[in-house]
Amino acid sequence: MYITARRTASLCRRQLQRRLFSSQTYTRPLPAGALEVYDHALLFLAQDRDVKLARISSLQEELPSLTGEAAEGSKKEIARLEVEAWINDPEVRWMHNMGLWDMSKPVYRHLREQQWRKEGVLDLLMERLWQMHIIPDVLPWVDPTLDMRLQFPTERTEEVVKIKGKDDVVCQEGDIEPGTFVLPSQTSKEPQLYVTAFHPEERFYTLVMVDPDVPSPETQSYSTLLHWLVPNIPLSCLSPSSPIALPPALLPYIPPHPQQGSGYHRYTTFLLPQRALLTELKTPLRRNFNLRDFVRQYSLSGSPVPGAPKPILPGHGKKRNGVGEVTSLHTGAEVGGGGVHMFREVWDESVTALHERVFGVGERRFGKLKQGDPYVDEEGRRPRRYY
Repeated sequence: MYITARRTASLCRRQLQRRLFSSQTYTRPLPAGALEVYDHALLFLAQDRDVKLARISSLQEELPSLTGEAAEGSKKEIARLEVEAWINDPEVRWMHNMGLWDMSKPVYRHLREQQWRKEGVLDLLMERLWQMHIIPDVLPWVDPTLDMRLQFPTERTEEVVKIKGKDDVVCQEGDIEPGTFVLPSQTSKEPQLYVTAFHPEERFYTLVMVDPDVPSPETQSYSTLLHWLVPNIPLSCLSPSSPIALPPALLPYIPPHPQQGSGYHRYTTFLLPQRALLTELKTPLRRNFNLRDFVRQYSLSGSPVPGAPKPILPGHGKKRNGVGEVTSLHTGAEVGGGGVHMFREVWDESVTALHERVFGVGERRFGKLKQGDPYVDEEGRRPRRYY
């Protein structure tokens, strides 16, 4: 009988979920009077909400007479109460789960941001940034506050990318997962950016796309190439969920073109937070671009993100007992806020035609010089081992 009751309850839950999620309007799971404890719970939530809303009204009346830190503290208290007043409301939770949120309301902004931060999306992004050494190779520190996704306007392909002799990734359509491999033929056109901002006021951002893995024969090392630069992008929580409309680019998009023999390239896109509208931004050189200097020059470091970890690099300081100490970062190029994304590419045959079409010249090839065999004579014969 116990098993039958469990199965019946499970079936009822599935039927209830189908009924609820098939509609675009909220319906109470239970009618009034069907379950007394449920009615009491809704009444308790309503009373608690009324108390918080009354407190909000009182603070809003006092706000015009406050200045300085008192005014800021009152605004923070109002923002906190606006979230707490509605966050446990069943209809609000249902609307959020259905994707029918209203980003003009603080409670939906809070739920969306918590979903992004705590359900794996931000964790995966930061994991890839550290694993692929974007931090600290490109920037010493990044604390994203925007949910930024990239899509390239190409059809799905079923090709497999070979990395070091292994089949690594099947190229994908839709959102590009951070850190995955994409074919050069897929990125011949500029990507579409889908950005979710969680701040109600309009702020400006600078879009920067760089490749930090361009071989530099002169220095026997690598340099950074600036692929795309678009300043003064306005964003807020009310920005449309469709691809964001970009203002005119200071430097138009150049498709990724990893050089043959140079391994994989980490194409990294940033939305850097501006302090104000940039009206005197000078056009930088694409080659040997220094993103850290660019961030410092135009004050694109944003501000510390509340609750984010401190900018430190474990294991990079003076060693003690064979273990590197934690090093605090104070370079002025640590970015607090904005968005970031990264994907990888390796050379294939399509890069040759792309390079000639974009640059009008043939591509350069790189690789290690072939080492001679010290045990082979001038005629190419190897001497006998024993005489």
